[in-house]
Amino acid sequence: MSHVPWAQVDTCQIYNQIKDEWLNLLANKKAKELDYQLFLQQHAGFFFPSSWDNEEIIVSELVLGSEYRADFMIASSQRSYGFVYTLIEIEVPHEPAFTKNGQPRARLTHALQQIRDWKRWIENNRDQANRIFPSKRNTVTGVQHFEYIVVIGRRTDATSDFDDKRNQLAKDLGVQIRSFDWFTDNFLKKRFSSFNCYSSDLIGPTKDQDNDLSNPFYYAYSSKNWHDFINSPQLKLSHMIGHNIASLLSLRTLNLERLNQFKIELKSLPLDRQKPSETEYERLRMRTSVL
Repeated sequence: MSHVPWAQVDTCQIYNQIKDEWLNLLANKKAKELDYQLFLQQHAGFFFPSSWDNEEIIVSELVLGSEYRADFMIASSQRSYGFVYTLIEIEVPHEPAFTKNGQPRARLTHALQQIRDWKRWIENNRDQANRIFPSKRNTVTGVQHFEYIVVIGRRTDATSDFDDKRNQLAKDLGVQIRSFDWFTDNFLKKRFSSFNCYSSDLIGPTKDQDNDLSNPFYYAYSSKNWHDFINSPQLKLSHMIGHNIASLLSLRTLNLERLNQFKIELKSLPLDRQKPSETEYERLRMRTSVL
């Protein structure tokens, strides 16, 4: 099987097209929360922060019990400890988080209440929460690790004491408050690799699997995808990407429109850029024992 040079993504026009569409969406004051949810869901491989080794899973509209839903969840690998989890509530970019007097606006107040509800649900439903958020960390230490983020407004809307207010809320409630420019920052900082050396200390993922999972043109997993994943009898709780890579690949949906645009552009590049570089293969050989 030939491997796709995902490292070329940010050299192609499709990368700039996605960026321009996102910036236009941010500037559109008629856009609704659902518009941002869908765009981020359809381009999950571009807009969410990466762990140091790019081992994370993005889930959209994760259902908690019968009452609650997190707009996004990031499951970030901590290798042998398994996943740690970040739950994200998004609002809209065209309403500031605070009034000019420094008071939380209605949308921020609503978002913070959502976070409180999630926390309370997790605390009151520990057995169910442990099933939804499996991790060897919890098995070993008895302590599950969660982070919470609210995304609202734009950086240019921030009042002079925005950072103080935001930091106080983070301290009091354990919630990070980010502007929608955070997503743009993540996009611009993203570095694409043809291979990400998933769980490089394992014998397991093949070169083909590594290259397939390194594809950034994917939709966020749905809540159903996630439940199918965690309910697999073969689920392993450590090195949760490397050990479970076949399951993750089978459940993933690709953004075929964007992917096909990239592949068309790829054919116009010089031949030596239409495949991963020898440097990437050498890095893979040095960091992994994949076949």
